[in-house]
Amino acid sequence: DDWGPLVDGFTDEVRKVINEHNEGLTTLKASILAFVHAVDWTEPWIIGLFSWHFITLVVIITTRRNSGMHSMLFFLLLGMIYMA
Repeated sequence: DDWGPLVDGFTDEVRKVINEHNEGLTTLKASILAFVHAVDWTEPWIIGLFSWHFITLVVIITTRRNSGMHSMLFFLLLGMIYMA
């Protein structure tokens, strides 16, 4: 029941896999740029999604001192997420 060599071998394998896939910050930047260029930002549903989030943010900020409105908004958003 000596798990030491097994755990050490597993640890070495995990580190080897991590080192193979860890290419640094430049790869992260390249990946983000590739994602940004791959997405068609003129799709109607993406524009609608950003619009919905912007409108929700504006409503939250403009009603920041009205706790009743925030409670209603919270339950409205909760219901929408539940229905999604």
